[in-house]
Amino acid sequence: MPVQNALETIKNSVLQWKDITSHQHRFGGIEFRLGKREIGHVHGNYLVDIPFTRKVKNELLSAGLANKHHILPESGWIS
Repeated sequence: MPVQNALETIKNSVLQWKDITSHQHRFGGIEFRLGKREIGHVHGNYLVDIPFTRKVKNELLSAGLANKHHILPESGWIS
């Protein structure tokens, strides 16, 4: 479900973190990097994808705080 101004709110917040840069994501939207490593990306005002270790991912899923990644459900990514 879209959240009004979510992309701008996330972008403005994340870009305040030390050494974080933003770039166009290869599948649309905007991605955030720490150096050369992607730390997550946002598609419009409705979908955020973030990589975690599988252990953390499973804890987030069990707690109902995230969904499996919409394309790579068996990876460490969550949506």
